[in-house]
Amino acid sequence: MPWLNFDFAGSAGVQVQDTETSIIEETGTTQINIPQNIRLTDMILDITALDVHQYSIWTSGRKQSSNVSSSQLNPASQGRFSIRGQNIVIPSGTSIQMRGAQFTIAVLAPEPTKVLLEYVAA
Repeated sequence: MPWLNFDFAGSAGVQVQDTETSIIEETGTTQINIPQNIRLTDMILDITALDVHQYSIWTSGRKQSSNVSSSQLNPASQGRFSIRGQNIVIPSGTSIQMRGAQFTIAVLAPEPTKVLLEYVAA
């Protein structure tokens, strides 16, 4: 199953939702054009976040999902968050990116996180 890794740097100050645009680890860019139709299946967070983070999926510059919080993606609980049932299909040629925010600051420092987004051909 293919995937993309979305890196969030975090913030030393509280952010409002969708403030930060992630960097896609595989390309070093903030968005990627999808070469084929895909269906999103799962989201996985790389750490158990101490702070509260918000994440959302964007296609062609428009928000396409409800907000997902770091507690929903917490690897210490279920380890993955299934979005297969939402039937999010992204057509070929569409750009995809993730945005987010760090809502709380537990240690007065940015808390970097990485969201792995899995998908299958649609």
